[in-house]
Amino acid sequence: MIQLLSFTLISCFWNEYEKSSLNISEKQWKVFKGFFLSNELNNQAIKYPSLLVTIREIFEVNQLDPFITEYQELKKIFDNEESFYEVHLHMQGIKSSILNKEIDRMDVNWLCYETENLLCQILSRSGFIVKYKLTTIKSIELAKSRLKKPSYYIKRIILDRFTVSEDDTKLYTEYTDSRSVILAKNIDPKTPIKFLSLSPFIIDENALKGEDLSKLFFFSHSDGDCYVYRLADNPDETLRIRSGNTYSTIYDKDDDELELINLRMTEIKNELDTFKSLIEQ
Repeated sequence: MIQLLSFTLISCFWNEYEKSSLNISEKQWKVFKGFFLSNELNNQAIKYPSLLVTIREIFEVNQLDPFITEYQELKKIFDNEESFYEVHLHMQGIKSSILNKEIDRMDVNWLCYETENLLCQILSRSGFIVKYKLTTIKSIELAKSRLKKPSYYIKRIILDRFTVSEDDTKLYTEYTDSRSVILAKNIDPKTPIKFLSLSPFIIDENALKGEDLSKLFFFSHSDGDCYVYRLADNPDETLRIRSGNTYSTIYDKDDDELELINLRMTEIKNELDTFKSLIEQ
C-alpha cells in the first residue's frame, strides 16, 4: 500500500512538473534522489513516509490539485506523521527479522496482533485509494469508418485482488497509454476515461510481452546500466531492464517478437532515464 501510494504521488508530481516550474527546495530534491538513486544495498531502507510527506509539501506549497482528489487532504491524513513513521519502521523491522530468522515462535501471535493494529493506522487513512481502479492496458486498436469518429478497442485487465479477472476488451471514445499500468477514475466505456499512468514505476511484464493476465513489478533500484524491479507478490523475483537486450535470444520467442518486446523495455528504460535526469539537475 505504501509503495502504491508513493508511486502514485510520484506520477502526479511528474505530470505537474512537466506543466510548469515548481517551487522545490534542495532538501526536497534530496529526498527524491535518496529514493530513485538507491542501490541493492540500501534500497530496502528507503523511507517511503519521507517521500510521501515531501511530495505532499510540494503540492501544498505550489497549490496543486492532484489526480487523486483525496490527496488534497494528505496533511490531515498524516496529521500525526510520527505514528506513520512508526508503522513503517515496524514493518521494516519485521521484514528484517524474518529474513534473519530472528523471530521466536512464541512471539508470532503477539507480533501478528501488533502488526494488524499498526496497519489499521495506514489503511484507515489511505484506504480511499480503493475507489480508483488499478488497471493494466494491454493493447489499443483504432476503429474508424467513413461516417464515424475514431474509437478505440482497449484490451485491459482490472487488477482486483478479490477476483480473478481475465483480460477483456471494451470500446471507448478515448484512448490511454498503451501497455501501461494506470490508475483510473472511471472504467465505464460510456464515460471518458480519467487516468494516471504509473509507468515506469509500476509495470506489467505480461502486458509488455503481449501475454494474458498480469504480472506486476515495482521499481526497486538502479544497478549499473540497468534498472531493477521486484515482483509485487514476491520481492525475491526481480526483472532487470536494459536498453535493447532485457531478454536474451534464449527467451522462447521468435526474433521479430523478441525484438518488439525489447523495444518496449527500452521505452521503459528511457522513461526512467528521463526521470533520473530530472531529479539530478
